Amino acid sequence: MTKSSSEDKTEGAFNDVLRIRDTIFGQQLAEHDDRFAAQASRLDKLQAQLRTLDATMEGRQKRAEEDHQNEIDALRTILESELDTLDFKTSGRVDLRNMLVDLGEKLKQDGT
Repeated sequence: MTKSSSEDKTEGAFNDVLRIRDTIFGQQLAEHDDRFAAQASRLDKLQAQLRTLDATMEGRQKRAEEDHQNEIDALRTILESELDTLDFKTSGRVDLRNMLVDLGEKLKQDGT
């Protein structure tokens, strides 16, 4: 199948327009392409840095949470130990008070 002469003329005119465009704007288009490529490269590098920073921050947050939980557990252990000691001291005082009350009642009964 052959092209008609009007199609050939249209295609030729289109190619001429492209050559004129390249002649007039070719340098500017190349500069813009270079700028866009440089910006895309910078953006890729920034995205990689952001992913690295994000991973680093997630690791730090996880370690901070673990440290915080360990501190809470240690404080809970200390508090429970202190409460056990306090209960022992308090129960000893209660027992002593009860013994003194009993002794007082016995003395009272013996004295009457």
